[in-house]
This record gives sequence, C-alpha cells and structure tokens, in this order.
Amino acid sequence: NDGLCVIVDGAWQKRGSGRGYDSLSGHCTMIGTNSGKVLDFSVRSKFCQVCDIANCKKATPKPHNCNINWEGCSKAMERDMVIEMVSKQEKAGHSVSTIVADDDTSTISRLRSVVNPGIKKKSDRNHVRKNLTSKLYSFQAKHKSLSKKVIAYLQKCINYMISQNQGNEEGISQGFDAISLHPFGDHTLCNPNWCSHVEEPLKKYKSLPYGRPLTDSALQKCLIDFFAELKTHSEKYATLGSTQANESLNKTIASKAPKAHFYSGTSSLYNRVAAGVSQKNVGHSYISKVNKKIGMSPGQYTMKLAILRDMQARKRKAIDIAMAKKAKIRRLELKAQRTQINMSKEIREGTCYQSGISSSSVNEDVIEEIPAPKASPFSEPLTVPAAVKPVFFDLESTGLGNTFTNIFNDKLRIDVYIKCCIKTTVSV
Repeated sequence: NDGLCVIVDGAWQKRGSGRGYDSLSGHCTMIGTNSGKVLDFSVRSKFCQVCDIANCKKATPKPHNCNINWEGCSKAMERDMVIEMVSKQEKAGHSVSTIVADDDTSTISRLRSVVNPGIKKKSDRNHVRKNLTSKLYSFQAKHKSLSKKVIAYLQKCINYMISQNQGNEEGISQGFDAISLHPFGDHTLCNPNWCSHVEEPLKKYKSLPYGRPLTDSALQKCLIDFFAELKTHSEKYATLGSTQANESLNKTIASKAPKAHFYSGTSSLYNRVAAGVSQKNVGHSYISKVNKKIGMSPGQYTMKLAILRDMQARKRKAIDIAMAKKAKIRRLELKAQRTQINMSKEIREGTCYQSGISSSSVNEDVIEEIPAPKASPFSEPLTVPAAVKPVFFDLESTGLGNTFTNIFNDKLRIDVYIKCCIKTTVSV
C-alpha cells in the first residue's frame, strides 16, 4: 500500500480583495483522488456572536457552545486545518503519502515537520499556469514588445508542453529550452511532433503579431533566464494534479453559506459546510435522508426533486466529458472574438472607466469618439431578365485619377434606347 493521495483546498467566508485577507472564518476539505468523495472537512472561526454580545454589554457570557476555535491570522487557517485532517487519517491507520494542493500556502513544509517527513506534494496545474502567466506580465514594464498577444502565445506553448510531458521530467526540461527559442525563429531544440517549423522554417506563426517571429534580443535573453529558472523545478511541473474537485465543492458550499451573508458567529456555518459536503458525497437526496434520520418525513416532493437534480447533474457531467475538447476550443474562439471586439470599442470610445478619472484633467465634453467602421462591402449576384439585353460600355478610365473622379462628380448620364422605344436613364 503506497498510501492515500488526497486533494486539499480551503476557502474563506469573506471575499479576498487581493490585499487584505481578514476573514473571520474559513473551511477546508479533503477529497480522495480515487473515490472523488470527501474524506474529511474542517472549519475555523475567530468570532462568536454570544461572546461578542456579552463583551459589548461588559457582562459574562452565558453558558454556551462557543464557536471560536482559532486565534491566529486568517492566512494560517488552511495550513492548520490540513494538518488536523492528515493527522486524523494517520491516527485512523490510513497513511497519506501525497497531497494535491496549490502553491499559495506553506502547508507542505509544516506537514513534513509535524506529521510525516516523507509526504509528497503535487501542485495544482491551474494555479501553476496562473503564476507563470503573472510572471510573464511582470516583464512587460521592461519589454514593450511583450504584448498580450505574445504572452497568450507563450502561455499556450507552456500549457501544451506541460500537458504533453506529464511524468516526463526530462521532456519538461527540454520543453522549457525549446520555448525560450521557438518564438524567435530558432527551432533547433523543437520537436517535429509539435513544431511544424522544423520542416517548414519559413512558415508563418499563427498566433504571433504579423505571423513573424520575435526579434527583441533583450526579451529573448529575459525569457531564456526565466525558463532556465523554471527548469530547476522540472520534477514539480512533471507531476501536477488538480484541485478542481475542491473548487467545485467550494462553490456548492458558497450556495449554502453565501459570502454576502455572515454566518461565522454561530454553529450555522459548520452545518452549512456539512450540508455542502453531504451533497457532494450523497447527492441532493441527503435532505430526505437527514429528515428520516431525525424522525421527520422524507418528503415526497423533496425526494422527487432530489432524484431529478441528481439525474441532471449526471447528464451534465457526461456531456462535459464527451464534449470537453470541442467545448474548450469553442470557448477559446469566443473569448478571442470578444477580446478583439472589446479592444476595438475601447479604442474608439476612449477612456470611460478608470480609477480616479473624474478628478483628472480629462474633460468629458471634449472627448471625441472615433466613429464605428462602416460595413464591409460585399457583392451580390445581378440577375438580368431574359427579355432584357445588357449593354456594356467603357468609361475610358485607367485609374483613380482626376479624369475618373470628374466623370463621377459630373453625374454623367448615358441614355440608352431600347428597341421598344423605352428610354432608360442610367446614372453613374
């Protein structure tokens, strides 16, 4: 037995702003990679409503089940909950050999020092990709040629390379070397299996500006150093996991305990998290089972609705699995179209929304919008009735010079007489 491989991820009950993380409560879940079921969950809270009311009145709190079980900072909640859940599994005789988690906490270091020094970690692939993309965007300040389009291309290359080399540490290392040269027209390290430029060096790049390779030598040196640093973590990128199951569960829990409402002060939060976990493990029928357990009627309509919801969930999952590749390609196409349309509109309309724009020196009355482009010309087939004989004539114009322009400006009228003595005036 090699031990359990589990996925762990936490969430707060307050939206993070990117600068402040001060939620009064948080939860963490542990999901088995083989079963897909929640093995354990934990909740941390720094606030108790009964104690808070008593403190406001400067009185002694009445006997109650206090909700406070955490006094540290909010950032350390997830780490403590993971250690608690892994320790419980170890005490129950189930050794945890590998955890799948994001790279946002120091959980693995504390686990190795407190619980099991030999425990392994797999990083979440989505968090890894986001971190790499953020690093690329940080280079924009020094390298203006590193546009959004170039970053999107590099991101696509990195994603494909990592996905194709899972379990192949050497392939990851070689891939980083190749990506540092490939956008600049150097394909000596590229693999013909994924790079068509090896056989066709003059082939255009589909996703780079103007279809040509990059020429910024300073940017190339920066990327070479960047990918050389990533090579030192090839083992990490070759064994990635996914916390998508936990993210999905967090969404379910958020439907039970919305972040717009405050539930951290009572035991209601724990019950709501438990309800989300039950829905994940059992399905929507958990409500009827709970009712039956406590001696209440399971509910005829509740059971019917639960069966319907579970069937819909299974159907959606089957469709998602069957259409995963096509759906993703379509999403990327639609995203590219929306991005292009939105960028063109922003350029035409000028600066409309920006932090502190109302207090700046920009006068809204003098901002002139660029008119929208006219509709592209298109050709329509001309249907000539059989009874009409077409007449062709030459304007004797060889270009768009003054002669050609004057002919149109003077509204030349050509009178054509048909056999039936019907006079037709053609305006040019």
